[in-house]
Amino acid sequence: MDALALAHLARAASKLLSGGWVQRIWQDERGRLTLRVRGASTHLLMISADKEAPGFGIIGARPPSPKNPRRLLAYLRAHLEGGRIEQVETVPFQRVVIFHFTSRSKKLSLVLEAVKHTPVILALDEEGVMRSADSWDPSDERRKLVPSERWIAPQIPSGSDTPATAVENTDRWIGRSGELSKRLLGLPPELRGWFAGLCDANSPGYALGELLKIYEGEGELSVKGDKLTVNSGAAQTPLEALESAGGWLLGGLADNAGREEPQEDNKRRKRWEKKLRRRIANIKADLEGFPEPERLKREADALYKVLHTLKRGAAEVLVPDPDDSGENLLLPLDKRLTPGENLSKLYERVKKNRRA
Repeated sequence: MDALALAHLARAASKLLSGGWVQRIWQDERGRLTLRVRGASTHLLMISADKEAPGFGIIGARPPSPKNPRRLLAYLRAHLEGGRIEQVETVPFQRVVIFHFTSRSKKLSLVLEAVKHTPVILALDEEGVMRSADSWDPSDERRKLVPSERWIAPQIPSGSDTPATAVENTDRWIGRSGELSKRLLGLPPELRGWFAGLCDANSPGYALGELLKIYEGEGELSVKGDKLTVNSGAAQTPLEALESAGGWLLGGLADNAGREEPQEDNKRRKRWEKKLRRRIANIKADLEGFPEPERLKREADALYKVLHTLKRGAAEVLVPDPDDSGENLLLPLDKRLTPGENLSKLYERVKKNRRA
């Protein structure tokens, strides 16, 4: 993604996701983060530092995650889950996106430096100090990314011009449309050609006005081949823009991601069923260890009828069966208890077994 597309997406993300609650965070094998953000509706926000497709967008289903989390994911799960997205912004005319969060009354940030050869995602604390990353390779060879030091945004190379500096120097360049279009180095090749065409067909001032409309939020994000571009003269909702970017991030993996999610759900369901069957078996085993409540009740009633004849210290007693006049019941007793206490204990067992 170029700086123009990232700025367009950052505005869309701020409108759509601001105030959303970060419920869960995952990271796939390619280092791409997926945040489940719940607001008016729930979205899966992917932030990618993959060398082939750095950027961010909304996806339909997350890719599978490895069992062992990386250090960045472990840090984010400890400090960011449960927080809320406050704002998404870019460093002007740079391929750098900053996601601002509030979590546990503290402000945290995720920085995506979406340079194609050395993209990186950094976690910053409220002071802007770098706390975690999967890689500390800077996107600019002149910079160093050092843990526990403040993050400084990459600078525009000296001698290079962006649309911002071009606008500032319009008076100096206004009569030289050819030079003006060449100096807009912040534009992707497709937009550079489009801008040059507007300069030739109309005027440099008109071309600058149309360009600024795109930078201020107008335009449509679309995928052409393997490139993501912003086209002028069209409009789309923030969700449409972010979904276009998400589809571009996943590329050929989009269909696989959709299949992986049900597979993972199926695995969770099977684990849950296995756990439930084991629990049922344990409960059945516990119940088998309890005598039948009705049998205990019959023994307690039989003991009650001969209670006046018993003395303390007996280990067992033979009593007539109240349900069968020709049979006797041999009941064990606790020698340390009185006959009345033994009877109370037996009735307590009846109640306990009935509850079980």
